[in-house]
Amino acid sequence: MENFILKDFLGHKAYSFPKTVLRYEQTGKMPKYGADVLLQDGVAIPYQTECLGDNKYALKIVSDLPTSGQHVFEWERGTKRVNSPLDKGLDNGILRIESLPNGLISLVHKSGLTCTFAIQTKKKILSVVEEISGGCIEKTIVKELTFTDGSTYIFSAT
Repeated sequence: MENFILKDFLGHKAYSFPKTVLRYEQTGKMPKYGADVLLQDGVAIPYQTECLGDNKYALKIVSDLPTSGQHVFEWERGTKRVNSPLDKGLDNGILRIESLPNGLISLVHKSGLTCTFAIQTKKKILSVVEEISGGCIEKTIVKELTFTDGSTYIFSAT
């Protein structure tokens, strides 16, 4: 686990980056959420890791980068409470996934833009199985619809 800096080297007023999920591939010992704290500019933030094998892992965080700005990320041992909307189910503060009845899925952007996905079919739904996996930065929802004729449809959103 190495400390790192996210910095705007362009310094052009036309470039700034809103809060976005960032993924960094790292080599070395993978941090453990709850035992290793990641500080962004001295404040504990949520993070998620994914083992890639061969002593490698992906570190996932959410950060912005203002024009000519920088953020310093430092690792610390111990536990610090992280208060963040990122811990709330299928809402990472940017995009919220809503599971609706009859196999429908709705994606809601923080701007209010909503996209609802549905299957247009005359087939009758026999069952809907929903599985949610992931961590506090990225979650995946998978809905499997099984129809009375034995056919299936699988929808996945991350």
